Amino acid sequence: MISIIVPVYNVENYLKQCLDSIINQSYKNLQIILIDDGSCDSSGKICDEYALKDNRIEVVHQKNSGAAFARNIGIEKSKGDYIYFVDSDDYLNLKCFEIMVNNIFDCDIVQCGEYIFDSKAINKMDKIPIGMFNNISFMKIYLDNWCCALIHNKLFKRDVIKDRFYGGKVIDDEYFTYKCILNAKSIKIIDETLYYYRQRKSSLMRNKETIKFQNSDIVDFIYKRYLDLIIYPELRLEVTENLINTYHRILNDYYCTSSLVYNIKKIYVKIIFRCNNISILKSLVLAILKPTFLYLKNKQDFIINNEDNYYE
Repeated sequence: MISIIVPVYNVENYLKQCLDSIINQSYKNLQIILIDDGSCDSSGKICDEYALKDNRIEVVHQKNSGAAFARNIGIEKSKGDYIYFVDSDDYLNLKCFEIMVNNIFDCDIVQCGEYIFDSKAINKMDKIPIGMFNNISFMKIYLDNWCCALIHNKLFKRDVIKDRFYGGKVIDDEYFTYKCILNAKSIKIIDETLYYYRQRKSSLMRNKETIKFQNSDIVDFIYKRYLDLIIYPELRLEVTENLINTYHRILNDYYCTSSLVYNIKKIYVKIIFRCNNISILKSLVLAILKPTFLYLKNKQDFIINNEDNYYE
């Protein structure tokens, strides 16, 4: 049985399409857990209506606590041999679970391809290597390709899910996924595009009010991930380069603040004592010595002139 975990929050315009794509799957042995996270629209009512139509659906109504807490509740309630996470404004190919289950017999995690779509167009995500990987070789792909960090394109054997999502953060899923990968012996990437990821301006990741806090979450989580991965000799160079490249991007981001610059510089100092690569050391030292005001120069003018385009 697959346990499907769906956090739901204010998605009344998209929820039925999502749920229809789940209940009409060709693979029928499902436990469908809907966590209504304090929705203010009719999303909670829609969940209850679907539960009356399909006895595989369980609905939990809770005070708004965020997707991370909702997913954690779903994990605790899950009974399946496999676990799959779905965002409530997305939808699935109707053979998604059949294909995924048929591919997980010889591995611990299966990852499929996905489409990204909005009101204007639908596009396939960038091509990534297809095949079977151990956790270390997959992690090298993960560090170079952000879609490998996503949770919604993966079917997990429940044995690899030993941790829980971080609560109270804008970003949570990709810093959960790598722990599952480390717990897995083998991960398979299949040449099937089965998940449809909706991009919308009102979503949490593209909301003007919350996007400003994403960099702070990334600074915190990337360093936590770095400490977890640096213990693997095969990953030391890749994980260090990934952290530095991510931080360099943040230092040049529109919403980088002086406190973020300060926190990143502190982390760079810590990394210097672990690093023996000359080019990386040079990059770290230059980033530390560069005055904070240079990172923030002309930032506000850029935001004012480009804000509308940034959120398109």
